[in-house]
Amino acid sequence: MHHLVVAFFATSDAKFSGILDPYVAGANGMLAPYEMAIETFPTNGSAGGPRILGYTGVVLDGPGDPGTVRAQAHNAVPQGRGIPVIFCKRQTDDSRGTGFDFGATIQTNSPVNNGIQWLPYILINTQVKSASNEVLLHELIHAAYGSNQPGHDASNTSVFFPYSSESNGTQRTLSAPHASALRRAYFSVVVS
Repeated sequence: MHHLVVAFFATSDAKFSGILDPYVAGANGMLAPYEMAIETFPTNGSAGGPRILGYTGVVLDGPGDPGTVRAQAHNAVPQGRGIPVIFCKRQTDDSRGTGFDFGATIQTNSPVNNGIQWLPYILINTQVKSASNEVLLHELIHAAYGSNQPGHDASNTSVFFPYSSESNGTQRTLSAPHASALRRAYFSVVVS
């Protein structure tokens, strides 16, 4: 069995409680047919839940913000394991959800990393929730492909379909090629 190891963090004003568990459950439901599952690295000691970071406010895509939050995660847990997944406020465009950024994967060579070559990491927007609960797994797929990103899938039943409010609530599935990419990811481990 493969485990996808994630290390959860949250900015100090991110309201993650109604998002984290449904996104993990959604990912595990789609991973189960491939004998895969999410494994959580404890970033907050015995208290459980994500480690709270000192960052406050919206994490924008411009140079500085994502890299600053990622550096805070590293400083909080310098001997971490898995892929950092940071719950935070992200930019919003309108009240209907059509312009929301549900999640983003920040790649190693992104200029927003302030020159640090972080392995891919994930930002999840806590200001909106996907009814399909696909966001965590969708972003893990982006992280697994790294600099070799494929196009998004054409079917709105795929976990790797582009985000849109029209497809929210659709039952999602994980295809074999994306499962294969996840098995090769830096945050994937084989467990017996």
